[in-house]
Amino acid sequence: MMTEQLTTLRAGVLHGDEIQALFRHAKANAYAMPAVNVTGTNTVNAVLEAAKAVNSPVMIQFSNGGAQFFAGKSIPNGDQRASIAGPFRVPSTCT
Repeated sequence: MMTEQLTTLRAGVLHGDEIQALFRHAKANAYAMPAVNVTGTNTVNAVLEAAKAVNSPVMIQFSNGGAQFFAGKSIPNGDQRASIAGPFRVPSTCT
C-alpha cells in the first residue's frame, strides 16, 4: 500500500489527467472521495468549507433537476441544456 502525499494537484476543479491522477492516488491508498449531492448554494458552500477544513478532496454532485435550477429559471432546458450548464455556474473553490 502506498502512503505518499498527493501534493502535485492544484486546489479547485480538477479535470482530465488531474482527476485521473487523483483517482489513481485514492485507489492506491485505499480511500474514497465522497460525492455530495447539493441542493443550493448553501450546501455547495458547506461542502467546500468542510473539504477545505479537513484538507480533503470532494466531488460535488447535482441531480438533473438541481443542475437545471442552478442554471436559472429563464434558461430553457431543451436537450437538457440548462441541466448541463447549471453545475458550471457554481464557485469552483472555497477561499
